[in-house]
Amino acid sequence: MLPTDLTDHHDFIATLPRPAVSVVQCHSCGYEPPRQNHPPRQCPKCYGGVWERFVWRGKLEDAIAPERRAADLHAAIARAHRPA
Repeated sequence: MLPTDLTDHHDFIATLPRPAVSVVQCHSCGYEPPRQNHPPRQCPKCYGGVWERFVWRGKLEDAIAPERRAADLHAAIARAHRPA
């Protein structure tokens, strides 16, 4: 059942299950193969043979508002170009 009122929207989203993201990467160099379910025997980047699998669980961080992101970027550029 989908929410009909915008005030119910937040409660509806909060009740949905959060998916777990499974990632496979090379233990030596961090290469992530394109087919996560069937990694190759050897890493094509470093020729290592050890793959590690880990799961990211939980909520992603909230996005920063575009105005704040632009202000932070301008402040970082100003600090980098400030004479010492």
